[in-house]
Amino acid sequence: MLSGGGSSVQGFFLVTTPSPINEFLGVYLFFVAVFVIYGFSVLKKYPWLIAVPVIFAVAGYASAGVALFCILLLAGKRSTAPEVLFGILGMAIVFLMEFIYLKDYMGDVNYRMNTVFKFGFCAWFMLGTSVLLMIGRYAESRFAEIPKGRAVAVAAVIFVVLAALIGFCGIQLGYPGGTLDGSAWLESHHPADAAGIAFLTGAASPGEIVVEAADGSYAYNGRVLAMTGLPTIVGWVGHESGWRSGVGDAGTRWSDVRNIYEDPSRTVSLMDKYGAKYLFVGDVEQELYTVNLPDEGLAEIFAADGVSIYQRSN
Repeated sequence: MLSGGGSSVQGFFLVTTPSPINEFLGVYLFFVAVFVIYGFSVLKKYPWLIAVPVIFAVAGYASAGVALFCILLLAGKRSTAPEVLFGILGMAIVFLMEFIYLKDYMGDVNYRMNTVFKFGFCAWFMLGTSVLLMIGRYAESRFAEIPKGRAVAVAAVIFVVLAALIGFCGIQLGYPGGTLDGSAWLESHHPADAAGIAFLTGAASPGEIVVEAADGSYAYNGRVLAMTGLPTIVGWVGHESGWRSGVGDAGTRWSDVRNIYEDPSRTVSLMDKYGAKYLFVGDVEQELYTVNLPDEGLAEIFAADGVSIYQRSN
């Protein structure tokens, strides 16, 4: 992909505006604090290490200096323990992100966004694993003399208290009833769509293609694909166009989806072009298109509260 002339990712480039130290610490301060405590014996042995972040700060790369400082503290432990290796690798990613980025189609304003976002995930997994192991090993050694029965009893009491608080007070997680199940939100906010999607989930086989509205990114369209796992003709057009580098021609697919809903003379032929078996018509489709479907070639298999699902028929 990097070697392709029309690639959305054009290669590695040097960072021109490093992360401000206040923003960097706003994200990584907890990890830095744990690493400093863990590697304090190394710092006492090599006090000159404190000069590393200072030198980098003078050069304009304070955040990179803090990351390198943590790497040196961990490396100074001269250990191959998982917490040390994960910490070094995680901070190495953070360090490199302060100097290089992958240039993509996001433009000059957000030129580092995807690099920091996606590589940062990897760093967080490693750093989180590292510090939790460090804390766990400390707790294990610190409380090793506590009788096992007493430790289990304390843990049981804490569990019961937390369970009671959750049970009686509830925790609002953004969905009705405090659940992480996204279908609960769908049933509350778009009950007709939820009913149609539930029907389609039971009726369709994995891999069968469904037609639904195609629009911009970060929008409600794409809900059938997201909730069923069934492929559609095109998803969020902005993402499809950018990250696929023109492969598959997202613009043509976007236009074809509109014609499927609005031009009854082309509905069936365009569905056949993409091998689509189902056609979903709900509020989103009614808002985006002037829906006008043919009298032949489609069979309505579901209808309720403004949602209709059609199946391609001979």
